[in-house]
Amino acid sequence: MYGKWNSLKTVLLLGALTGLFLLIGSAIGGQTGMLIALLLATAINMGAWWFSDKMALRMTGAREVSPADAPHLHRMVEQLALRAQIPKPRVYIIESDMPNAFATGRSPSKGAVAVTTGIQNSLQDDELAGVIAHELAHFLLDDLAPRQEAVARLGEEVLEDPGWAAHARVEERAIALLTGVARA
Repeated sequence: MYGKWNSLKTVLLLGALTGLFLLIGSAIGGQTGMLIALLLATAINMGAWWFSDKMALRMTGAREVSPADAPHLHRMVEQLALRAQIPKPRVYIIESDMPNAFATGRSPSKGAVAVTTGIQNSLQDDELAGVIAHELAHFLLDDLAPRQEAVARLGEEVLEDPGWAAHARVEERAIALLTGVARA
């Protein structure tokens, strides 16, 4: 039920944005403008769905780590994914003192979990396992799509103001990212 509600919210959001594009296209260029707006909205919506996980990881400066680089973290994620009966997601680390973690991906098989060095250093193993379990639950609840849409929209805002993005510290970009995600 919860996952279906989130999927419905995502479809409604994308539909509303597409409708807005069509209205603007119609006002600017009539039927031709509407057709161009429809093609543009379709491309943006598909791009948001397809690339939002990569955008979130890139915007936060996350780097993928191998089991050799972070054996304890990989083992923890693997055990929790096994317990949740989902494929093990890719594991990323963000070099930041800010304690944080997030999950992203179009599906569990395309998923990723990112944790900051700050959260790794500030939590005990059982607490960190709880945080990672929470992130993995997003895959089970199928509620990543609205968050990914928020990430994509936030990415568009950042692209509209590249001066801000160029001068912002990683932590500031992460806060902006998470604020955008929280609004979804």
